Amino acid sequence: MLARSYFDESTPLSERPVVLPDMPKDAVWRGRFRGSREGVPFEFSLTTVDLGCWGARVATAYPEADQGEAEQRLDTLISGLRALAPSAQRK
Repeated sequence: MLARSYFDESTPLSERPVVLPDMPKDAVWRGRFRGSREGVPFEFSLTTVDLGCWGARVATAYPEADQGEAEQRLDTLISGLRALAPSAQRK
């Protein structure tokens, strides 16, 4: 796992679907992990997005204290990807 090269340790926290407005059920899945780098606690995630005929994977890392804001910004990014999807693929 790439995270091992950046963090001193890593622990899985969760893997689950993410419910976002205007996204089909189970179109977005996120795995969250906790780790530390030089003594600073971090969270990082891998999010996969199914946009019909194409998809995306987004890897993020952020200080644990910024987790709420980071996930909001990530969800905004994913919504932006959805807006770029071909209209024929939208359900």
